[in-house]
Amino acid sequence: AAAAPQQHGQAPTLTPPPPAVSSPSAAASTAAAALSADAATSSVVYHRIPADVSRTDPLSGLFLGSFGPHGPELLRLLRVPGDAAGEETVQAVKLTGDANVPAGSVSFRAKVGRKHRLDARDVYPDELGITARYRGEGLVAQKGFTQPRWVDGELLVFGGHGGSLTGGAALGFVWAVPGEKRFLILLNRVELDDLAPC
Repeated sequence: AAAAPQQHGQAPTLTPPPPAVSSPSAAASTAAAALSADAATSSVVYHRIPADVSRTDPLSGLFLGSFGPHGPELLRLLRVPGDAAGEETVQAVKLTGDANVPAGSVSFRAKVGRKHRLDARDVYPDELGITARYRGEGLVAQKGFTQPRWVDGELLVFGGHGGSLTGGAALGFVWAVPGEKRFLILLNRVELDDLAPC
C-alpha cells in the first residue's frame, strides 16, 4: 500500500496497490480508471515505475519526451505482441501526464511490423538520421481530458547521427493534428540504473 499525501487537516490514507492486469492496454485502462476514481475523491495514488524494462529492444523501455508547454513527461513504451490480425504494436503509456492527457493513458501507438514500415526518403531531412518510420496514432484531448480523440501520427526511429537536430533522441513521434501544424516530440531513453545513487 502507498501513503497518499496529506490534505491540510486530514489524516493520511493508504491506497492498496493496483490489481494485476493481463496486458499493457489493460494496465493503461486500469491506471486511467484509478486516476478518474482518485480525482473524484481528491486523493493521490503513487505507483512504482517498472524496473523490468527492455534494454535491448529499441522500441521498448522508459523514455522522456518534451511535450511543449506541458513540459517533460515520462513514457513507458511497450511492444505488444500480435493482435487478432497478427499485427505487432508499440504503445506509449504516460507515466506522468498533463492537464490534457493524464498519466495512465496511451499517448500514442504504432503498428511496427515490416509491412507497416514507411519510407523516410524525401519526407524528412537526411540530417535527422531516420532509420525507420511507422504510421501511428496519437491521443489528443482538451483540458481535463475532455473530447479525447486519436489523430494521425508517425513513430520515427533515429540512427543516432541526428546530432544537434535531435539532441541524441532515440525516437520521435510526429503528431498531425487537423487544422494545426505537425509537431515532433523527441524521446530520449531513460535508464533507471543511471539515475540511482551509488
